[in-house]
Amino acid sequence: MIKRNNFKLFDVGESLYVFLTGSQQVMKVTNSQMSRYFNAAMKGMDSVPDMDENIAAELTKELIELRDSVVIKDTPSSEFEQVMLTLNTTHGCNMACRYCFASTDNDRRKVMPAKVARKSVENLLMQYPEAKRYMIYFFGGEPLLHKLFIKDTVAMVKEVFKDKQDKSFGFLINTNGLLINNDDLLEFFKKNNFNVTVSIDGPEEINDSNRVLLNGSGSFKMIMRGIEALKKAKVNFNLRATISPMVKNLLEVFRFFESLEAPYAYSFTIITDKKNKKETKFTEEELRALGKQYAEVTDFLADKVINGEKVYCTDFIERLSILEHRWLRTHGCEAGRSALIVDENGDYYPCQNMLPMNVWIGNVEIGVDKELAEGYRSQFIDDLWECRKCWARYLCGGGCQADRRMYKWDFPDDTPQHCVISLFEWEQTLKAFVKIKR
Repeated sequence: MIKRNNFKLFDVGESLYVFLTGSQQVMKVTNSQMSRYFNAAMKGMDSVPDMDENIAAELTKELIELRDSVVIKDTPSSEFEQVMLTLNTTHGCNMACRYCFASTDNDRRKVMPAKVARKSVENLLMQYPEAKRYMIYFFGGEPLLHKLFIKDTVAMVKEVFKDKQDKSFGFLINTNGLLINNDDLLEFFKKNNFNVTVSIDGPEEINDSNRVLLNGSGSFKMIMRGIEALKKAKVNFNLRATISPMVKNLLEVFRFFESLEAPYAYSFTIITDKKNKKETKFTEEELRALGKQYAEVTDFLADKVINGEKVYCTDFIERLSILEHRWLRTHGCEAGRSALIVDENGDYYPCQNMLPMNVWIGNVEIGVDKELAEGYRSQFIDDLWECRKCWARYLCGGGCQADRRMYKWDFPDDTPQHCVISLFEWEQTLKAFVKIKR
């Protein structure tokens, strides 16, 4: 019999469907024999009641052949066509978001020295000589507190790449949107083809429950002014929402973002000891409610697709593409693989989420310690013992590496928050995929 970690049964309306892990196929269960087989397998049974053993064995053989027909391997670093360097411009911030686990109690005036930025860019070219495209990502804190540094760094990158005709580069920035307030900056973004990510968590009441200024007042109106300025100037931008336990109406959040008609992505809060866990950790009851609300969200987004309307949620679109093309995710993120972050002191970390964990993997002067980087980078999914029992392993790839490090696996049957969320996201996306397809 096929094992439970190799398939997922789900229903859409009156029909039963199965997702086959590995081959990544979605199939309709068309007869009672298949239904009985999968239901018995779900219960961990070794045989199917009232089914001829030869028929069950033949079904098992076919399913295993489907699974094993796909070659699953990790991606070597030499195959990365695009890599990304995140410059943690400053720890300083002009906001005090309640769930933010990054430490902003350092010297708020401190900015990355120009020599650190230059050295990290030069190192990037040496570390990934086979890459074709190099992305420079300004992060913080709030990077726009130091606009001159950003402008000088862009000029430096152009200088470094001027003789490398076979290489290209691009610029990204993550901002809270409060300082997008002048035509000169907007023209700079446009001229240098920046892709600007603005953090906003939803409608005013939801956003202002978490994303507050240093004086405790709400930020929504200021953020919206920044978004409107980007739209008017025709700068490439997208939005990013963080969903915390304080969000009680998920559908309202997604309706709001769809109404803005701008690309957006979302993530859920990462549990951390640096903040009150009520602001980052969902209770079991809240997770159950969240799962039901997410079903409403996917119904809403699927209906838009069916009705020929544009969907702006990039996460939903990406998941549908993964199912459509039967793509396999062999690792959850690019931490320590095709992406690195360097802080103001010139220290390397696998990603921005690991910076406050002090997961140091090198310095711009000595380079990246390969042994340390290997230990902290996102892992190959088949090497993660706790993921092998999961039917969604090649859909999520193991999830965010920072999430994994924050969570302590206390016993084999323990399921962390990020796994619970990922499972209901993928189950509901499977249902939406079938609805759209049929």
